Amino acid sequence: MVAVILLYALLVALAVSIIWAVVPRFSPIPYYPTQSQDLRLIIRTFGLKKGDILYDLGAGDGKVIIEAAKIKGVKVVGVEIHPLLVFVMLVKRFLHPHKENITVLWHDLFNIDITDATHIYLYVGPFVMKRVVAKVLGEMPPHLKQITSYMYPFQLKELPKGLTETVIEGEHPIYILKRSF
Repeated sequence: MVAVILLYALLVALAVSIIWAVVPRFSPIPYYPTQSQDLRLIIRTFGLKKGDILYDLGAGDGKVIIEAAKIKGVKVVGVEIHPLLVFVMLVKRFLHPHKENITVLWHDLFNIDITDATHIYLYVGPFVMKRVVAKVLGEMPPHLKQITSYMYPFQLKELPKGLTETVIEGEHPIYILKRSF
């Protein structure tokens, strides 16, 4: 059993090394995982229901989508550009009991189609927040109910019509833009 685990770990390390060496796609946004002490609160703020689709733009290791995928009937999409973090998400997806509800995309978040999203989660630095929010609001998926940002405000000069902003205090602030239909 130990030999199998060691062989598996060696193969994973080899695959990661090859990906790291061959692929030059890396994010300008540093990787900081969502804090575990705020994870349940973040998931609750989504108010996810059967049929909802959550996009995590800049998903990192997939902590949020893996937790959200436990909710029956909810589909989640993790978008990440860093190949090592995509690999980690794929392993977590493989081990998840509801893997059919999890999609992992190795992609630049600025160049993906988000039109089927009902919820969008962001944990991106303040230096790119304006650009990410401009993308989301510019495309405004028709069924989008909520955009959630962890730790960093949306940096909007004025709130777009039909959206309300709320801040929930966890260990760190959780900023929410809700759409009123």
